[in-house]
Amino acid sequence: MSNLNQALKFLPAALILAGCAQKPVEVATSGKAAATVNGEQISLDDFYEHMMAKQTAQVLGRGGAAEERVVGSFGLQALQEVVDQRILLQMAKEQGVSPTEADVDAEIKFQQSLRPDYLTVLQDQGVSLPLIRNEVKVGIAREHLLMKGITVEPAEVDKYIREHPEKFGKPEKATVLMIQAGSEAAKQKAEADLTAGKAFGVVAGQYSRALGAKENGGAYPTDEVSRMPKPLQDIVHKTAVGKTSDWIKDGPAFFKFLIKDKTAGTVVAPTAPQKELVKRELAMAKGTAKNEFGRIFMEKLKTAKVDVAIASMKTPWDKSWNQLAGSSTAPVPANGK
Repeated sequence: MSNLNQALKFLPAALILAGCAQKPVEVATSGKAAATVNGEQISLDDFYEHMMAKQTAQVLGRGGAAEERVVGSFGLQALQEVVDQRILLQMAKEQGVSPTEADVDAEIKFQQSLRPDYLTVLQDQGVSLPLIRNEVKVGIAREHLLMKGITVEPAEVDKYIREHPEKFGKPEKATVLMIQAGSEAAKQKAEADLTAGKAFGVVAGQYSRALGAKENGGAYPTDEVSRMPKPLQDIVHKTAVGKTSDWIKDGPAFFKFLIKDKTAGTVVAPTAPQKELVKRELAMAKGTAKNEFGRIFMEKLKTAKVDVAIASMKTPWDKSWNQLAGSSTAPVPANGK
């Protein structure tokens, strides 16, 4: 099932664009402060300019926070997203399936039935209520377009639930450390250190060729057992907590695993809102093929008249737009919820 919170994107208020027949809207930032540091102001102009040009982001992985390069810049990505959203809303209007404010109210209430702190979590992240409502509206429009003319019978929902019980409850989890020795010699040195009593994570950091092993002590990238390769799932199931597997040869490499801890998964009967979510997902899967949403959206995007009024965004936007014009791949518009 989709996580409807994840698609919420931060929308810079200074993004000024004219989509189709709309006129540019001026955002007054001159003289206003984004923050004050030791009595000195950081202007909103400086903040927005920095944010729109920013090309790296801190991402959270198992090894902690890391700085990663983004595609283009934050400003370009955000501009593309709000253009996508505006075109999607225009498509919904053309097809007579535009969301109403009552639809938005109902959807927010539905999301709160799935997660009571839905609004609180987003607002704690700095997302305003008007932006939340706009993103929800975009998500509803997308669903309406995808699900137009589609029906899903209760029996289909029940069948999906029977075949995917792991989606309704807590998944089986295990914290696994791994040593990936690149040669027989490295394997023997690692085994000698383990036998001598060195901690598994220390040995992994010294000998393992796995990405990030030195920084994270050989931690396996995921703790959800269902997302691990089947051979590793078998090792997790048959190895006691605190114990290690035998060395496993795979091509020129040798692997050894330590099971630090594991918890069994639990399965519970889905609630009515969860069943409704299943129904939506099944309807959207059907509609993706039947309603040719991707193709139609791509056509609308390519033929849209977009006038960018932010001087610093004009050149990167034109380059991105020219690449899009020559592309045959339909982009995926932001879900919006």
